[in-house]
Amino acid sequence: GLAPNLHSQAGKLCATPFGVDVVGITELIALIGALVGGVTARRRKDEVERLNEQLRSINLNLRQQARAGTVYAPGLSYAPPAIRGGLTMLPTRDIPVVAPVVAPAPPAAAVAVIEAASLPPKLASAPSASASASTPLNTLFSMEEEVELSNDQIQCKEALRAGKRMLKEKNGAAAMVRFEKALMLSKALADRVQERRAQRGLAASCRITHQYRQAIKHLECVLEISRAIGEYTGDADAYGTMADCYTDMGEFEKAAAFYDKYIERMNRDGPI
Repeated sequence: GLAPNLHSQAGKLCATPFGVDVVGITELIALIGALVGGVTARRRKDEVERLNEQLRSINLNLRQQARAGTVYAPGLSYAPPAIRGGLTMLPTRDIPVVAPVVAPAPPAAAVAVIEAASLPPKLASAPSASASASTPLNTLFSMEEEVELSNDQIQCKEALRAGKRMLKEKNGAAAMVRFEKALMLSKALADRVQERRAQRGLAASCRITHQYRQAIKHLECVLEISRAIGEYTGDADAYGTMADCYTDMGEFEKAAAFYDKYIERMNRDGPI
């Protein structure tokens, strides 16, 4: 009794007046639609990623050119004229060389005595006096430069240099330690310029280690310091790097907004 009942109910679900299985056709149509939609979405995603990669590479090239600056006469290769004994040696042409007439030279001691006798006493002693005076003067300048920098300032600059060196070696973790030290010292010294450099270095370190949101926070601090001190060198590069970080995270709308800010800053302030 129960089995025939189920059979008759199953037959009723799929049977139609025309003898067509509507449920099977509906499932087939849904499966084809999902397949086509998935392929289209995948193609659209690949296209967006390709376009964003092209935009990021163009942006990177622009920023590298901006950092490098203008190179004077890049295709020109020349050597300056050699200087010997205070005379400029001009390029020689094909002119026959005539052997000079050599006269016997007086002894060197006699020449020195004659030159010393012909000069006034003040002029004869002038070169040695100027040479002796220049040495203490240079020493004094170097001592003043050393006195001007405090121990914290020297350590801050050394930490920044070490961090840059670690970045070139692609060692993001080690660079981060150096830039953190530079940030702490610059805040203690109330040096906003060095603080901005440290924040920029921390952003680069975070990006190498794939900490994109932290890198963006450091770059926001860079822009804030620029507004505070009224000096905007490097802000265009900061906007471009933020756009790259958003691109790496797949947030393309935010990336596009920051690329627009980067281009606007480049047009307004130039490649700085």
